[in-house]
Parts: sequence; structure tokens; C-alpha cells
Amino acid sequence: DGRRPDTVEFAVCVKDDVTRRDLTINALLYDPATDDVIDHVGGRVDLANRVIRTVGDPKKRFAEDKLRMLRVARFAAKLGFDVHPTTFAAIKDEAASISAVSKERLTQELSNIWTAPSPEMGWHVLGDTGLLQHVVPWPASPPRWDTMSGYFRDLGGTSVSAEDAEVIGWTLALSHVPIESLDGTLRLSYRLSNPVMKCINTLARARETLRRTDNVRSAQAVRMMLSPYAKLFKKFQWVMNYDSNTAWDIAADELKRQPLALDQVPRGEDMLAEVQGVKLGRALRIAEDAILERRVATKQ
Repeated sequence: DGRRPDTVEFAVCVKDDVTRRDLTINALLYDPATDDVIDHVGGRVDLANRVIRTVGDPKKRFAEDKLRMLRVARFAAKLGFDVHPTTFAAIKDEAASISAVSKERLTQELSNIWTAPSPEMGWHVLGDTGLLQHVVPWPASPPRWDTMSGYFRDLGGTSVSAEDAEVIGWTLALSHVPIESLDGTLRLSYRLSNPVMKCINTLARARETLRRTDNVRSAQAVRMMLSPYAKLFKKFQWVMNYDSNTAWDIAADELKRQPLALDQVPRGEDMLAEVQGVKLGRALRIAEDAILERRVATKQ
């Protein structure tokens, strides 16, 4: 990944040290004795102009550590800054070399983009430079990667926790991956924790129900409303700007007006005398649906 040079030379002065940093805005020094900011690389000007620029030759900086290309996208997402043209051009030329970065480092940097205040800025850097197809393989056509920009913008504009933003960000980024392949893609291509992967898989599978306004069993919607992921589902629905009259919303309104008697949902021991074996699970599901859809009031 470029981080293993043949030799290491120590800098003989502060200026030599900062000229080897990645970005000019990261190469500013502070002198506590004089209360001065020391700038040898033009970082203060770039901060004022809201520009992300590498220190010196961008290709040389990226050769030292390929991950720096993703860091540019991450700082764009974090600060809402534009990328300097020479830095942008160098990323575009070197984008394919990002494959040399370990899955652990790549995953962390992408998660940092999804949870930043302006994730759409980072998404645009990934797409415009060609990095996207090497870190989150995206079909050439359709859908176009930029069709997702509005969703990432709304993600950054919500009062959502970092944990939920990470899950929603990955769900959006991998939305083109078929459901049956999603878990394998997460495990083979990235290094996410098992709880995060479970949330991503759950949200991706719930997406169609959250979107649809018809042909959704009310029991299915109620189960989602009562699940531990209910708040995550609601945030995702808002980010995606789904219709407010979905089966999900109807179920939520019904629960507010008339809470369910969940103690009446039958358990396995309630039905063992009548049904056994593989039929038990199906029988429980039918009985549970009847309670959740208010077709019956008690488990008797």
C-alpha cells in the first residue's frame, strides 16, 4: 500500500517534516510560546479557500500511502471542501492502485465518509475520480453512481447516530448488490463487525417493505415496527424520501391508536399439544399474523 519504503530518513528540521505530510491543511504547526500558527505549505490559504490539496507532488504523496486518496474523499465529506484540481487529477490517474490497501483500512475510511457531516461530498469524490469502482464496485450503467448523491446528502442532514449513519451509508453504497449476495460481499470485501453486518443485511431486506404502499401484509409491517431496528428503519425511510403513506406508516398509526396485546401472541408451548414437528413453526406464524393483524384478540 506504499507504506513500506526501502529506507527511512529522519527530518533534520520542522519544515522538512511537514513537507512530507499528506495534506496542506494537516501540515500546520502551532507554537505555544508565541501563540503563532506556522505554515510552510500554504495550508492557511487552503483553509480559507475551503480547498483540499496535497503537500507537494500529489502522485508522490499517494505513492507513499495509497490510502491518502481515500483520505481526500473523507476530508471532503468531513469539511465540505472542494478538491484542488491537481490533487483531483492525480487521484483519477492513480485510482486503480487503491486495491493495494488492506480491507481493514479501506473499510474504516469508507465508514468515516458515511458518518461525516457531508457524505455526499465524499461520494462525489469517489465517483468523479473513479475510486468508487475499485472500493465499492458500481455497475457502469444503470444506475449511475450520482443518482445516490441526494440520499447521501440527506443522510448527512439527519439527526442520526454515527452507528446508524454507518449502517445506512453501507446499505446505500451496496444497494446494487443482490440481496442473496450481500452478506457474502460484506464478508469477503470488507472488515465490518458482525453486529454492523447484521444491521446492513436486515435494513437491505426491509427496504422494499419500507418503500411500498400496497401488497404488504400488515403483520409484516407491525413486526418491523416492533423490532429492535424500528428507529433505524424510520431514519432510512426519511433519508430515502419514501411516501409517508406506506404500510409501515399505517401500522405505526394503528399501534398509536390501539396498542396490541402482545402477551396474547402464542408461543411454542401454547401449541405443542395440537401441532408438532416442522408444522409448528408455520402454525405459530399463522397465529401470530392473526394477532398482529387484529383478526383475533386472544391466543385462545
